[in-house]
Amino acid sequence: MTRSALLGLVVVLGVALGLRLVLHPQMAAATDSFAPLVDSEAYLLQALRVADGAPMVDGVSFQAPLYPWLLGWTLRLSGVPGDADAERVDELAPGLLERALAVGRRLQLAFGVLMAGLVFLLGRALFSTAAGVAAGLLAATYAPTLAYEGHLLKVGLSTLPMLCALLTAAWAWRGDRAWRWLIVGSCLGLGGLVRGNLHLVAQLGALCLLIATWRGLGARPAALRAGAVLLGATLALVPMIVRNSVVAGEPVLSTAAGGTAFWLCNHAGNNTGLIQHVPGNRQVPRYELDDWRRLSEAETGREMSPGEVSRHWMNKALADIAADPLRWLHVELRKLGLLFSRYEAPDNVSVRMAEDAVPVLAKLPSRWSLVMPLALGGLLLAWCRRRALPNPRLFGALLVLGGAYAASLLLFIITSRFRMPLPILALLPAGYLLVELPGLLRGGANAPRWRVLAVIALSVAASFASEGPLGPLSERELGTHHIVRLHNRARVALRRGDELAARKDLEAALLEGHALGVGAPSVFADLGQLDRSAAQRARAAGDLARADALQRSAQQAAALALKANPQHLGGLELSILLALDAAEMAHARAALADYDALRAELGESSPGDEPAEFAALRAAPETP
Repeated sequence: MTRSALLGLVVVLGVALGLRLVLHPQMAAATDSFAPLVDSEAYLLQALRVADGAPMVDGVSFQAPLYPWLLGWTLRLSGVPGDADAERVDELAPGLLERALAVGRRLQLAFGVLMAGLVFLLGRALFSTAAGVAAGLLAATYAPTLAYEGHLLKVGLSTLPMLCALLTAAWAWRGDRAWRWLIVGSCLGLGGLVRGNLHLVAQLGALCLLIATWRGLGARPAALRAGAVLLGATLALVPMIVRNSVVAGEPVLSTAAGGTAFWLCNHAGNNTGLIQHVPGNRQVPRYELDDWRRLSEAETGREMSPGEVSRHWMNKALADIAADPLRWLHVELRKLGLLFSRYEAPDNVSVRMAEDAVPVLAKLPSRWSLVMPLALGGLLLAWCRRRALPNPRLFGALLVLGGAYAASLLLFIITSRFRMPLPILALLPAGYLLVELPGLLRGGANAPRWRVLAVIALSVAASFASEGPLGPLSERELGTHHIVRLHNRARVALRRGDELAARKDLEAALLEGHALGVGAPSVFADLGQLDRSAAQRARAAGDLARADALQRSAQQAAALALKANPQHLGGLELSILLALDAAEMAHARAALADYDALRAELGESSPGDEPAEFAALRAAPETP
């Protein structure tokens, strides 16, 4: 490596590390916005099982296992004690959550710095040292990846496999030995243990390698190289395949979630391309396999293994697509809109909420709305000059892997964290265009100046389209995403006893829902619980007038929650508690019977999830 290249790498790594050392403490301090929720809570609890020396999960791995396994060993080697019994972070020993989060965020920081360094190395190999520096700095300051680093999620790790695969592909071409392609395949195979859709990327990459090298090398050498990629990808999966197959008692070639994920994103009731709530599935990772198994067995009337559950939902999705292909194509167009959108579609967590909590994140210009237009312009410019590039075959590999990953997203969903590896690849041509743009604008009549500028302009328009009237997401849908995130943050505040912060978020969610005409039964139920708690404190303090007013407010909230959704568990819980407060035992018992029947129907039977008063009500004898 030349002195200038080494200096460029130091600058990129220095900026990446320095920015993270400033922002990570701010994210750690914003406890409500960066608390472990849903997926991040599940990964942390699985990691603590690994740290304790227990299996990460008792049964078949339902989700890609590499991130929680790696996090668990990081915790173990850092001296953080494990916990194999906790089902919620609330059940962890005092101080354990804080220690685990601190270690986990340091691991996230390392992923971010490594990603920036890999982007620099690839930019240098593809284009030039200057382009590598530009791409590396975009990576070091890319706002969405920084926002996700505050959460214990696999986003940071998911950006690394394709970068490593491209770097090892450059190495494999230099030596031109078939066995080196095993390493390329292994990178993609390990990526499949982080994001399942990278299995498809490995297969498409091997096919493209076969086609690209057939003419130059002949059939046998080309087949050897493509076969080595597939073999490397398979070898990386062997430990998980063996374990899952032994646990399941039948061959399980991947995780057990492939069919259910495909159904969630493509079934006849989904018209957005985003994952939607399914009655009977709690969308909590520790319950997902049991929930999907129960739903499958209810439909088929027989016991089913994890592999059969996955195939059942895959077949249902394919049947829905075959029954109405035009509907499915419409959903795919909506997904395509989200692929180009500047909108960072949330799921369990939100980039927007992170930027609200850490305002510096919102001021960073490196984000998809800037990178995507630059990347498309850079790809066009590089294509026009492809014969003059330092490594045209590596540029072709970038196109193949980026296109394959985009295609795999269209088969599933386009959310911010699933999309993240694609923007990281896009940083490479974006950095190239930034370096070449001054010369391009000064170029002669034969320069592809106007074509590049036209592509940039069209892609800017496309990035805004999803938030306009012609886009895949309406104002109502966008608002619903924000309401859910506000509600999640309020629940975190409630968990740590900050009712004032919780009420602020719940009331903001309620106002936004009212403006958009969105029913929000969970928000009403939680506000009602806050009013009930405040009423109890006012009554204990002797302020009976205030207590009565708050109790009426809680009753109104319960009624509104059940009006929005008569089968809302939170609304039913609140109405039962209010009936108990008023000594309306007949009403409480009737509502509790409805509540128990609904929980049984939904499969939510854990007594730890319900108020303690309910067990006492069930045990109490009925009085005439």
